[in-house]
Amino acid sequence: MSEPHVLDTTTLSDAFAGREESHLVANVPTLEELERVHIRYVLERVRWHQGRAAAVLGISSKTLYRKIRQYGFKRPHGIPNER
Repeated sequence: MSEPHVLDTTTLSDAFAGREESHLVANVPTLEELERVHIRYVLERVRWHQGRAAAVLGISSKTLYRKIRQYGFKRPHGIPNER
């Protein structure tokens, strides 16, 4: 009987073995980066009305508030707080 073929890093080509990134994923933003940009975009579109932004994003206002702090977003001057 022949021995079954087993793939490991020694059998993979140099193009994949031991590399953090391959040319296929270079410069692809992370999910966190995409989330940050999208949240910022939505906030700007709704003039920083956090209740509306949370609804558009499909998350709770509490989660949006936490993400605003996490990403260090600041309300632009001239845009009043929602009431």
